[in-house]
Amino acid sequence: MFVSKKDPAQESGTFLFSGIVIMLISSLVLPIVVVFFIQDAIHFSKSHWLFKAPPSAYITFMCGMLLITAGMIVYLIIKVKTDKKPVLLVSLVIILLSSPLFYTSLNTYYYFDQEGLHYRELWSLGQSDYHWKDFKQVHAVFDKKPNRGSTLKVYEFVISDNKTIVIPVDTAFMENRQRINASLEQNKVPFDNNLADFYE
Repeated sequence: MFVSKKDPAQESGTFLFSGIVIMLISSLVLPIVVVFFIQDAIHFSKSHWLFKAPPSAYITFMCGMLLITAGMIVYLIIKVKTDKKPVLLVSLVIILLSSPLFYTSLNTYYYFDQEGLHYRELWSLGQSDYHWKDFKQVHAVFDKKPNRGSTLKVYEFVISDNKTIVIPVDTAFMENRQRINASLEQNKVPFDNNLADFYE
């Protein structure tokens, strides 16, 4: 009885293709898990009222995963046509380009504490600290939908150079909204909302 031997090249190609499929699928979910847990491990402090990664952090991490997938696809496609070593080198370069994406995604965040708002933007070299007294004005932006009333969507924090920092309103924000508003009031920061626009 003869057992046919599998072609090593074909076997590695099948394995690589499976890896590509797994990377594509996991890129939809893994960024949320990885960014959350790594940021929590690195930046957690009991002094934080709330700590969040903006959507751009998750999207950037996803792009890093897709770049690795692209490197794997390039290697698989060209490998079929040639067996030259530069093929592997090109693929490794593409994959290494994902490192800055992973690094910056894990270091993009914002948090509130008793001092104010602290924000590290995408691709920034460091964290920017905004004390409560630094805000010129804060806008609470509501969204109104037919037959569903109004929903608070974002807080817009305007700083001295007229730059606006937009913070999404989610469950964690709502849990801390009262003391954020109290800190703004205590520091006499002008505060308004757009609810009046719905009744004009």
